[in-house]
Amino acid sequence: MSDKVFKAPYLTYNLIRKYAEDFLERYHHERTIHVPIEEIVEFKLNIGITPLPGLKERIEIEGFISSNLKTIYVDQGVMEKYPNRYRFTLAHEVGHAILHEDLYKNVDFESVEDWKHFIKCLDPREYGFFELHAYNFAGLVLVPTERLEEGIKEALRSFNLKATIQEI
Repeated sequence: MSDKVFKAPYLTYNLIRKYAEDFLERYHHERTIHVPIEEIVEFKLNIGITPLPGLKERIEIEGFISSNLKTIYVDQGVMEKYPNRYRFTLAHEVGHAILHEDLYKNVDFESVEDWKHFIKCLDPREYGFFELHAYNFAGLVLVPTERLEEGIKEALRSFNLKATIQEI
């Protein structure tokens, strides 16, 4: 495994939103909710999904993507028992693949232990940015902005509220 310097890029929320919108336009232009993220990962992105028993217990994560961006490893328990968390984990790891592809080119890890070593070597601030980017991407992909706005408007109408999205 490489110990090269790792620096998360500066990505604004609006830029991450653009990446998410581009992703949805390419892979789920209908933007309906339930975004078929598992199917997109496996069949459109050709990224394998490999369940690992006890991943969450061993290193306290639900999943990670391989350094070559070809496999997403997920905790088997999360995959089997928590479908929404599983879907979020997939979208989160795709976010890393899309937003941080250049960073992954500079690292090499072959095992869970290598991945853990890689993460422990990161500056906590850089790691925080790195993870925040992927969390934002996942949320924007799994809940397309148009559907979120429609849902908020419908909820406001159901309560006879006159507020607009801009006022919220």
